[in-house]
Amino acid sequence: MSRHILITGATGALGKGVMPALQASMPDARFTVLTRRPGQQPAVPRVTELRCDLADSQWTRSLPDDLARSVTGVLHMAADVRWNAAAEDALKMNTRVCAALADWAQSCCDRLEVFCYVSTAYVEAPSHLKGSPGFIQHEDRLYNNSYEYSKSLGEREVLARKLPSVIVRPSLILGDSRTGEIGSFNGLYTLLRFASQGLMPIVAGTGQAYVDTVSLDTVVDAVLLALTRPPTPAGRITWAISGENAPRVQDLMETCVTGLNQFRTAGGATSIEPPAVVRYETYQRLYRPWFEQQASSIQKRMLEYIDVFTPYFSMTDVFRPEASHDVLISPDWRTTLPRIIGYWCEANRPTALKPLRPWNNPRVATA
Repeated sequence: MSRHILITGATGALGKGVMPALQASMPDARFTVLTRRPGQQPAVPRVTELRCDLADSQWTRSLPDDLARSVTGVLHMAADVRWNAAAEDALKMNTRVCAALADWAQSCCDRLEVFCYVSTAYVEAPSHLKGSPGFIQHEDRLYNNSYEYSKSLGEREVLARKLPSVIVRPSLILGDSRTGEIGSFNGLYTLLRFASQGLMPIVAGTGQAYVDTVSLDTVVDAVLLALTRPPTPAGRITWAISGENAPRVQDLMETCVTGLNQFRTAGGATSIEPPAVVRYETYQRLYRPWFEQQASSIQKRMLEYIDVFTPYFSMTDVFRPEASHDVLISPDWRTTLPRIIGYWCEANRPTALKPLRPWNNPRVATA
């Protein structure tokens, strides 16, 4: 029986890595991609685009009957990946869209063999920063922000239905371990953009905290595993993480600054200083009041990201998946992270070489 995979999120950072791998690993399969703007990507054999706006509350009604009759697999990657999104916005995209797709698959897709939902490892974060602005407590669970919260509820929606489901839980996704390549720069890449201009004098967190990152190719492998292996039992969970090999905050900062400075020096730009790592309580008490009074508009944007990243720079433990779960471990960050930073610098050359815009407060400069 020929395979037919319905895909959401194909144009995102993960989707751009997944699509070529799917086509290579499933030479006899065909793929239908849901997109708001068909025709924006080059035509590819065996890939059909279908216009669909997931923001429309009735979007599943636009899916044709013949699609439901032929689909054998669903890969749901579309998400609002903002860590600081309003809870209602995150729930709309990451929970309700997932629930609607799961309902459609359960009621309409008689040939369905697998339903793969890409969540996040941080639905089971090793620790939480209760004082952070985005902190959420729901029932007996704690979440660092609306993204984790909404993705956790998305998992519940999938598992509540009678579907041959697999959930993939990646940690913080960075570029390909071999090339550094990635389709778009979200999440931790924001740090590089601010740091390259001297706009990040401090990072709120703990130098010895764990920052679990995962290479794009590791997550792609997890998705391929989910789609090509029978989901037995239903509700199987596959992690894509660094686990005990995760870098510490200090490691991450030093490696990023070293990579940026190598690129800036070669390009004739001034080197940057590594940001000081201060505890969140110290940041709130000593630094933020001054920042809020004196910061420029772009510096105030940086303040928002300090709050967003703080929970991820304060993790006191590593992920410890259950023994029954599948776990794919990312290659060693010591070899992959320099490539990832180098790729970002080349892809964002004007930003990586911008003149520094340092802060003026001496207390910050000597922190």
